[in-house]
Amino acid sequence: MFKVNRKNKNLILVVLLLIGTLFLSIAYALTNNPLSISGTTTIQQTPMDIDVYFSNYTTSGNGTITAAINGSNNKQANFNITGLVGYGDTAVINYTIINNGTVDANLNITASTVTNTEYFQIESNINNLNNTVINAGETKTLTIKVKVIKVLVSSNSTTVSANATITVHASAAGI
Repeated sequence: MFKVNRKNKNLILVVLLLIGTLFLSIAYALTNNPLSISGTTTIQQTPMDIDVYFSNYTTSGNGTITAAINGSNNKQANFNITGLVGYGDTAVINYTIINNGTVDANLNITASTVTNTEYFQIESNINNLNNTVINAGETKTLTIKVKVIKVLVSSNSTTVSANATITVHASAAGI
């Protein structure tokens, strides 16, 4: 007869456990079907999704105010103010910004440096409008106020003017 000592008995037990684990693993793999999900998605932004621009403007106050809306797709506005002669004379321009697109947009308005800050004080709500959301179909008003803070005194002076260019930029809100 075959005599099994204790050391061989433990070895046989370990081998049987390994074989049993192998069979259980193979049986589990054969009975479980893997779940496979595949597909393709495409997101495309159309140019009309974001359509934010200057739609019109109004002016009030002293002097001669020349304002315009131009640039690519009415995204730029210009103004020039002359004829402000007395201390405290003011001119105001209100530009209407519209979101004619189909999605809400974040506003970002930039302005060139206004000329002649020695003679004029410029107040605007650009900082209040920047990084705000303009909903689809909504309008917002950009107000620029030019006020005389120093009177031009010179024997050969005629006029001093203030002008600047403002540009509106927009990006989809929530991005």
